[in-house]
Amino acid sequence: MLGPNAGLSEMVHGSAAHERQLQAQLDQVRTLTDQPIGINVVLEPDPAPHMNSTLEVAFANGDDPGCRR
Repeated sequence: MLGPNAGLSEMVHGSAAHERQLQAQLDQVRTLTDQPIGINVVLEPDPAPHMNSTLEVAFANGDDPGCRR
């Protein structure tokens, strides 16, 4: 198993996660690394009902000011 900051890009799958699940995943990954975290979100023509709130969590956790709303 790789340790923290192993040189890999940290990616969190956000498409299927509800906002609390995504926030918990991001909080957990942040305990393992101080490096940037990517959030993979697939936007579909007919998104799940929770997608807006999940995207709000993703934007709120962005380190790049250009990602913030």
